[in-house]
Amino acid sequence: MDFLRGEQKPMEKERILIAGRADLSKCNNSIRTSKYTFLTFLPVAIRDQFRRIANVYFLVIGIIQAVGYYSESTFDSAISPWTTLGPLAIVITVSLLQEGTADVQRHR
Repeated sequence: MDFLRGEQKPMEKERILIAGRADLSKCNNSIRTSKYTFLTFLPVAIRDQFRRIANVYFLVIGIIQAVGYYSESTFDSAISPWTTLGPLAIVITVSLLQEGTADVQRHR
């Protein structure tokens, strides 16, 4: 943006780099191999779980069953929606725990 207005940035002072010594004044060159942070774990991991078509299928079937089970005007459902949503929740919880522990191990 400064260049478009005709302004120039001040020149950086010359720096001397010595091989074998890190210059930490600019960046630390650390590599992060963990997939998640503390704040992004739940949203990103749940999004990754619902990229699997089987999880989406069981969620949709559970929602359809819940609509039929809890509303009187649409249709009757003989099966409780928890017979589908319960095992789905267990599978997703176990998968999230597995991903979380793997990510903590990668972070160390």
